[in-house]
Formats: sequence, structure tokens, C-alpha cells
Amino acid sequence: MVRAGVYRRRRQWDLAEKECSEVLRRNPECADAYSVMGDICRDQNMLRDAIEWYRLALFHNPASVTDRDKLEKAIDALYPDPRPGGKGSQAKASASGGMATTRPCSLTTTVALALAVVFAIAVATALISRQAPAPPETAVPAVASGSFAPALSPSTGEEPTPAREQRRETDDQMAESLPALEAGLLSHLQSQMTAVDVNCRVDSVEIDPLTSSATIRFTMPRVWSLGDTRRSIGRAAAALAAESFSFDNRVRAVRLRCDLRGAGANGEVAMLAETQRGFAPPGGEPGAGTESAFNALWWHPDLRGAAGDAGS
Repeated sequence: MVRAGVYRRRRQWDLAEKECSEVLRRNPECADAYSVMGDICRDQNMLRDAIEWYRLALFHNPASVTDRDKLEKAIDALYPDPRPGGKGSQAKASASGGMATTRPCSLTTTVALALAVVFAIAVATALISRQAPAPPETAVPAVASGSFAPALSPSTGEEPTPAREQRRETDDQMAESLPALEAGLLSHLQSQMTAVDVNCRVDSVEIDPLTSSATIRFTMPRVWSLGDTRRSIGRAAAALAAESFSFDNRVRAVRLRCDLRGAGANGEVAMLAETQRGFAPPGGEPGAGTESAFNALWWHPDLRGAAGDAGS
């Protein structure tokens, strides 16, 4: 990370980003690399991108006071209007806790937003349901987070007790049957993908019982055309997400990581993506074979400018 910092201070943005990408290829959980990527965007006044990178840095290192300060300053710089109810305050509230539903700019890894926000909402929901001994005396407003949010009572603003108990029982059952569920989903995906793309190799499936999310790692070959490579990865990823949701209705979200293989690209991260059950993008449905099946998507810099599916 030292070289990346030097390149950044010299304003050699491409070299700095390349250094960070290499670090993240070797260690996708390196919070420092995400933080430096945020600095690179901030220095170029790409504040929306910087906010997403800082969020990902905090996701991997929540105790970082420095990254939290950087995030707050970036949000303040992007949304300076402090008036209650004004455009600035509404946008700032969205930046602090909302999920991006539009595709970001070239340097953005939208996975940052999904990781930092979606899973934070899901974890908070699960912890509240397990630890609260009784409903609060005052109403709690509903949190709009798609299929992750439990149904709340219109009278009290609290999740009804039967629904909370049923969801807790479902979560416990998922935890108990986790090995069998992971093995079954892996076998199912490997079988189904032979009909979608014989070059798609599904390597692993991990299910988080707390958030009911499935993390799928797969590899695809790097072919002579970057556009063909990107299109084949996008189609495979959309099919994997759709098959995961149809396999078990307890899977609420799918995270995907595609690594390239062949042509000297072994182990290089090509794509990171995420989608939720029930996510319906404009003009398309999940699994339709287009990149619009995902509400969070990041491409390797080499594939970023390549022509992808329609709607990407």
C-alpha cells in the first residue's frame, strides 16, 4: 500500500488504482486498500465513489476512526445543505444509510454500497429480533429494505410476535441444516450451469444463516474478446443468482465473485455482484441474462469499458 500512496500523492491515478487492485486481488478483505481507493476518488473530486470505497473500508474495519472521519467529510462535502428537510439533508440521509439503485461511475465498486448497507440492515434486524425482551413503548418506523425487512405491525411499528418467532425458527433451522443446504445448492448450480455455459465452473457456495445470503464463487475463461468475456460472465452470474433463489426460498440475497482463468489471468477477480430476492430492475427481471439483474456490480478495470449485455 506504500506504493499506492506514493502514486496517489503524485496524482498518478491509474498506477495508484492498479496497485490497490493488485492488493485486493491477493486479499479482498484489506481495509487499507479500500481506504486508499477512497482517497484516490476524493482527490479527483469523485465524492460519490469515495463514499462507497470508505463504506467498504469500514465494513472490513468498523473500528477505524480515520475512515469514519473520511466518510463523514466526503458526505458533508457532497451534500453541504444543512437545512432540515432540504435537498442537502435528504440526500445526506440517503448517502448515510440508503442503497444505490443506479449504476455508478467508472471507478466505483458498487459492491461497497451493498456490502456496507444491505448487510448492516440485515444484521441489525436479526439482532433486534433475538435480543429485545419486549416490544418498545414507542412505535418504531419501518425500514424499507426489500425482502430483508420483516413485516411490521401498522399499530405499533413492531414486528408481530408470531412473525418474529416464525422467522427465528426458520433461521435456526437454516443454521442446523447449513452443511446440507450448501452442498445441495453447490451440486444444483454445477448441474444447471452445464446447460447455460459449459465453461462456467462453480467452485464454492457459502451461506450466512444470519443474513440468509449465499456467497457463490465461480470461474470463467478469459477469451480473446473482452466484450465476449464480459457478456459470458454476466449471463452466468445472472443464471447463478436465479437458480439460487429458485432452489430454496430461504435464500434472500446472492453475492457472486467471478475469477478469471487461463491466458495468464488465473485467480484475477473479474466481477463482484450482488442482488436480492424480489429485486426487479426497470425493463428486466433477475436471471434474464443481463447485468440489470444486479443492484450492485463491479468489473475489473480491463472489462469495465468492454461492451456488455443490453441494459448494462
